[in-house]
Amino acid sequence: MKRTDGGLAPPSIHVNGLRVRRNPGRSRVRAEGGTGMNDDQLKKLIGKVAQLPYHRFMDFRIESCGKGACEIRIDIHPNILNVFNTVHGGIHYSMCDVVAFLAACTLLDGDSLSVTSDINVSVLSFAASGTLIYTAKVLKMGKRIGFIESRVYDGDRNLIAVARITKTIISPHPKMKELLEKP
Repeated sequence: MKRTDGGLAPPSIHVNGLRVRRNPGRSRVRAEGGTGMNDDQLKKLIGKVAQLPYHRFMDFRIESCGKGACEIRIDIHPNILNVFNTVHGGIHYSMCDVVAFLAACTLLDGDSLSVTSDINVSVLSFAASGTLIYTAKVLKMGKRIGFIESRVYDGDRNLIAVARITKTIISPHPKMKELLEKP
């Protein structure tokens, strides 16, 4: 790819710590795994994820999602507490997986699916009331595998849990394309 000044454009650049490549013929920047979903696809995916019965039961809000990152908030309520009236560890596991999935999808093509192949959640402290903030940041996204870090904070930004998630990338995946094409 030639620049207008006659030199060659670099084959890759770094944006927010992610290695990206220019994609000839498109105006978007390309992550190693794909061009990234467009805004309409991402909005549709977020809507579908938020409407799953299990997710509605947990009653979370997706605050932000884009450029390899995502943030979800949950107000602590009785449905997510264990017998000791603290948030059940399985909620942290589930929410770290959801926030990591959405962060990964921001860097993948609309026909690519990321599935969890490994997840490790370390709970550092308990939470019993208030709000929980789940964040995820893609550390590295390749063509076949992605590495994401997720963190859980309470409303005062005290660290509650950390997670390391490995996602396997299936591309193309006909079900993903079908999901995003449905009204």
